[in-house]
Amino acid sequence: SGVAEATIALILMLQKRNKHTEAKLRRGEWARRGDRGEFLFGKSVGLVGLGRVGSHVARRLVNWDVRLIACDPYVAEERARSLGATLVDLPTLLAESDVVSLHASLTDETRLLIGEKALRAMKPGAILINTARGEIADEEAVARALTEGRVAGAALDPFTPEPLPAASP
Repeated sequence: SGVAEATIALILMLQKRNKHTEAKLRRGEWARRGDRGEFLFGKSVGLVGLGRVGSHVARRLVNWDVRLIACDPYVAEERARSLGATLVDLPTLLAESDVVSLHASLTDETRLLIGEKALRAMKPGAILINTARGEIADEEAVARALTEGRVAGAALDPFTPEPLPAASP
């Protein structure tokens, strides 16, 4: 799926700090060792939603030597295991994941699922990817978490609303 490939690209872009390094180079600064970012190898990747897109992401990550965990109350343990993932609850996923990637459908249960409380529960230095629906993550809370350094990076696509207003944080 194209969304799964975009998700992998966004994870790698944030892990490798591509935008940060590009901005330094455009300012005439040379990147230093600390600007190289992180390896994905050996990290824990948490998938919130293991439906069609989440399953495609899991299949693409299984050979990257990552620990795949997933939160999806509608998926059987055997199905998760067949994709190389271990099912956990959301608090465990947030606390243990270096990468939190959202793939849930938008429902009353998932609307603003990733808000201030969830962002504070994330592992320090984790990154957040939302390629599901904009309404699943509270964009203003994500912006605050980034500004305060509680989240190392975030890639959001789509947004609420679209097109994104120029004044959006």
